[in-house]
Amino acid sequence: MDDLCRRKDLTRVDFIRIQFGEDELDVLLGAFATLLRDRPALLLRWGRRRRPDRRRTADTVRSLTVSLSYTMHGWQEGTWRPVTDAMPGWGGFLFRPQPVPGRLP
Repeated sequence: MDDLCRRKDLTRVDFIRIQFGEDELDVLLGAFATLLRDRPALLLRWGRRRRPDRRRTADTVRSLTVSLSYTMHGWQEGTWRPVTDAMPGWGGFLFRPQPVPGRLP
């Protein structure tokens, strides 16, 4: 993602949607500079195929986004609700950036 932003001369990214497959962690790590610079909202969705490491992957994604001051939300009863953990049966999550102290909005 960071390389793509440089090649396409993108000056700002406000929203990233990732359909998880096999390499979601590589995608997020490859977008690290963009996440730090632009603080885009992230919509991370899993496909229908169940993976044995899905829980571990969700936990790793959660750790990465928490360290970048994002809050995690799950879709429930027609609205995004704050959650602290990957819930069974939920296919995706919205991560919203929180203000970073000492940084202008």
